[in-house]
Amino acid sequence: MIELGHALPGGTLLTVDKGVNETYRGLIEVGSARLSAYIKFLPSRQLVNELLASVLGRIAGLPIPRGFLVEVHRADYPNSPLMAAHGLTVMPAFAVEAIACQSALRRLDLQSPTAREQLLRAWPHWYSAAAFDDWIANADRHPGNLLVGAPGEAWLIDHSHAFTGDKWQAVNLRPDVVTQNQLGKAMAIWLKPPEKMLAMQTCHTVVQRFSTVDTVRATRLAHVVTQLSNLDLDALTNFVIERVHSVAPRIESILGIPGLPLGPVP
Repeated sequence: MIELGHALPGGTLLTVDKGVNETYRGLIEVGSARLSAYIKFLPSRQLVNELLASVLGRIAGLPIPRGFLVEVHRADYPNSPLMAAHGLTVMPAFAVEAIACQSALRRLDLQSPTAREQLLRAWPHWYSAAAFDDWIANADRHPGNLLVGAPGEAWLIDHSHAFTGDKWQAVNLRPDVVTQNQLGKAMAIWLKPPEKMLAMQTCHTVVQRFSTVDTVRATRLAHVVTQLSNLDLDALTNFVIERVHSVAPRIESILGIPGLPLGPVP
């Protein structure tokens, strides 16, 4: 599911759409194909988060662009601050296929709450994506992490802060932890009571689909097995397997629908 390749020289460091991490727009080579991609130079935890979240989401049917684990050589990116700071001659990076969409944060027609409400209402994956963000404990679904195309088209990107955050430790991966859910909050604000009930029906359906995902296989498809210690791999795998069972009650809590009492949502 995560394809392997390498980054070709000549990538352009992003400035306008630059995030926290060093990101380039360039070409990657995967097998005999060359693809335009965004290449993200990430610390190890964020790399793992991107890889596994991408695989889980795509298996579950969410709109997530193709992800790649690529090898980057210092000779091809001689001005990389990250590689220079750590004295690296070669490193793994996360690449995501470049698609013809723009982030909601950059779309001038999506700057008002009303416009963003209309965007989400036209998007058939809104409820499923909210459940997915809860499953992977992703509190970072701001407008910059949604790519928007034609009406009804949006893509989920940037999962570097999933699984409770970008610096998670095995001891802190509690499956019942409550994290912010930006898409869920939007549901709570904009949906009327009958719509909330429909949203919950959808969430229950997609959570059932999430529960059928073979998480152990997903970690292999994501190539995180080689990126983590056995302790961290076991903790992350168990977190994903166990957390799926409490997704629906947390969404119910966000929407104010009577269900399992989980306390206040931050």
